Amino acid sequence: MVKLKVAIFCFIGLAAAVSAAYVLRMSKIAILQDQAWHTGAEFAGFIERDMPQIEQILSGNADAEDAEAELHRLAMIGDVFRFEFHGAHGKQVFATGSFHGASDSTPASHHAHSHSHEPQAETQLQGKQLLPLNTLITALQPQDQHDHGSADGHSSSATAVDEIQIFTGDGQFRPTSYAVIFHPITGVDGAVMGSVTFYLDLTEQDTLLQKVLIVAISSIVLLIILSMSGPSISYARALRAKRNADERIHYLAAHDVLTGQMNRATFTKSVEHCLAEESNIAVHFLDIDNFKTFNDSFGHELGDIVLRTCAERICALSEENLFVARLGGDEFAVLQKNVSNVTAVEEVSQKIVEAMREPILANGHSVVATVSVGSACGPEDGKNVARLLKSADIAMYYAKTEGRNRACKFVSQMDEKLQLRREIEQRLNWALANDGFEINYQPLYSTLTNELLGFEALLRLKRENGTSVSPADFIPIAEEMGLIEDIGTWVLYSACRFASDWPRHLKLAVNLSVGQFKSGNLPGIVEHAIWEAKLLSTQLELEITESFLLDDTTNTFTQLKELKKLGVSIAMDDFGTGYSSLAYLWQFPFDKVKVDQSFLTGFQEQAPLVTKIIETIVGLGHTLGMKVTVEGVETQEQFEMLQNSRCDQLQGYLLGRPLAEAAALSCINDNENQIHPRSATAV
Repeated sequence: MVKLKVAIFCFIGLAAAVSAAYVLRMSKIAILQDQAWHTGAEFAGFIERDMPQIEQILSGNADAEDAEAELHRLAMIGDVFRFEFHGAHGKQVFATGSFHGASDSTPASHHAHSHSHEPQAETQLQGKQLLPLNTLITALQPQDQHDHGSADGHSSSATAVDEIQIFTGDGQFRPTSYAVIFHPITGVDGAVMGSVTFYLDLTEQDTLLQKVLIVAISSIVLLIILSMSGPSISYARALRAKRNADERIHYLAAHDVLTGQMNRATFTKSVEHCLAEESNIAVHFLDIDNFKTFNDSFGHELGDIVLRTCAERICALSEENLFVARLGGDEFAVLQKNVSNVTAVEEVSQKIVEAMREPILANGHSVVATVSVGSACGPEDGKNVARLLKSADIAMYYAKTEGRNRACKFVSQMDEKLQLRREIEQRLNWALANDGFEINYQPLYSTLTNELLGFEALLRLKRENGTSVSPADFIPIAEEMGLIEDIGTWVLYSACRFASDWPRHLKLAVNLSVGQFKSGNLPGIVEHAIWEAKLLSTQLELEITESFLLDDTTNTFTQLKELKKLGVSIAMDDFGTGYSSLAYLWQFPFDKVKVDQSFLTGFQEQAPLVTKIIETIVGLGHTLGMKVTVEGVETQEQFEMLQNSRCDQLQGYLLGRPLAEAAALSCINDNENQIHPRSATAV
């Protein structure tokens, strides 16, 4: 399309130049005809009026020498180099002068009448038949045109107008440009006596006009070029801008704007092309660990710097067969060609992990952005693009679940784990939308009196076939999906409503998740749940783990203090499994410390050591004014040891398993009906 426009543009300019040249040439011929007309009119008028021998010449009876002398005198006035006279019947009766060459130094008018040429001229032209008289008369009409060149051997370069025609010669035997002027001669009575034909040399005028014509055409062409140069330049610039824009659009369609690397579509095509060639390749998927934290904490500008740095460091690896792409967000992919073995794949993935462990300096901050890398080899891990990329994605997810900041090579077992995760994700979404969760209540007893003190609400999730999903499996997934706040709120409201019918001395313990603290609305949610269920605030106990205090201590402590003001109890759950920082115990006045069940796991093998640890924790808690609860009591020996250690509260399968709502109510009724304290063996 562009070439067609350029061709049309050039054609229009060429047509304009040719048209101008044609018009100027026709103007030159018209000027020559006009000059010839006036010159011929003067000669004809003189011959017809003042030449005394005209009648004798036309009748063929004139004295040749006198006629030659008279005509020679006339030729001296103008550039006539030949005269021809024809009688009334069209027969040539007299002629003088001859054709001459332009190279002859003798002027044309003189050379036409030189005596040396007269015999030759008479010999060449004597008795030459021209047009009949009736044709001569017809030729006087303006609408007719005559071509004497065909009768006399002249080549015409113009169209005859009335009695004048312009011819071109060879410049040697004929002038370069000359006119043939035909004029009829009439008598006093108006009858045609004959005619005279002048051969007028126009070489000088034609040369002058030719120069003027060349200058004019050159000027017109120059003007056309100048007039077209502006639009041409503008068009060329527009064309260049369009080409640049097209190239930019094509580049943007194939590359990521921020990093300049391939985008997902281009990367997918590259992998597809490699698989089609049946070459051994590997695909590495990598995701920046906790990238959202960089954006939330330092702003998107620093996040962009991290993304660009990640791309630059991967490109800086010395591997020539690596091709980097940004798939979107904080996800990157690397195509590795000419893979020789699995070891080569693992080496590249490990290099990527190590390269990103170096600190990144940006905007006055030094941050470390580690990555999780998943690798898959083609075609063994995927014979088509979709399957190969999926395998790499599964391996990357597995690297994240294994602790991040590492690389994993895809194996078939990973696919099964991913299917299980996706099943849990779908079930979580369904349960949240359809009240599909269940809450079990595990009883909590006094160590000294065996009295029922309350219940801990435990969230449960079941599959479609009715089997249970372990909380250790679905709680982390719910946190990663961002559902934990909604799920935690549902548990809080549901448990409070159920506990509203309990005796007022029984407590309800509800576990909190880190995600419930992030919004800052937890105190308001708890207050509204208590109010709606008409539950005493002193009946509610909220359990948190040490990990809460590691993320945002100030925000967490602020909300915990607001919860304390409501009258609820705060317990530190799973004490001893995390950092076990004693600073947390005095920085915030917890009401209870719950010792994790892992301490009792090795009791049978190391009973004395476990006993000393439990006694130490109990002593610390009592010193700080906190009650101590131990989880995971499953044997009579453990129960007795905890009684001797002056532990306050116990929880475990020995005392009671998690119960559904109906069973929990039955447990409460049984406890209320008992008058005497129950024994551990009875449990």
